[in-house]
Amino acid sequence: MRGGGGRIVVVPMHRPIKRGTLKSLLRQAGVSLEAFADAL
Repeated sequence: MRGGGGRIVVVPMHRPIKRGTLKSLLRQAGVSLEAFADAL
């Protein structure tokens, strides 16, 4: 998923990713939870 602003976010390779970690990654990337869910 690409967003604007050229932000780089490091995503851990372990699974599952915890909710708090996912929310933090989305915030860093400037992606709303709704936009992420729509992209799934």
